[in-house]
Amino acid sequence: MDTILKHYDEFKRGQLRKHIETIRRENPILITASDEEVLKIYQTSVSCFQSKAGAFLEKFVEENLRCAGVPFRAQVGIDQSGNIVEGRGVHIPDIVFGDPKPGDNIRNFIVLSLKTSSRERSNLDTAWTHENPPQVIVTGKQ
Repeated sequence: MDTILKHYDEFKRGQLRKHIETIRRENPILITASDEEVLKIYQTSVSCFQSKAGAFLEKFVEENLRCAGVPFRAQVGIDQSGNIVEGRGVHIPDIVFGDPKPGDNIRNFIVLSLKTSSRERSNLDTAWTHENPPQVIVTGKQ
């Protein structure tokens, strides 16, 4: 296992060196910049261009549900058993309809999932919904 991790670490460092070289080649103004300065620009750029649409979608839906008078709670924490908890849980469904309270189980509620990518859906939704399925889960993919 140590050998695999060592080789993987070397691979990642090599990839990073290639990225720094490419950035310098494509942006001559950075020829004299240090590796650390170019790396900081690279990391900032990657972060800027990652999708942040999820926050927009959540706020838009929440605002419209409030305007329509639909009772719900956003970002409800649940534990491994599907029980609703105070604060952050092991899993956090986007929207839970009704008036969920700590100690209630997510199986008794309808959940709306607001994911903007299949990666998010796979990592964040399917992980908990197979073990503790809500009464109904509404997603963008039915």
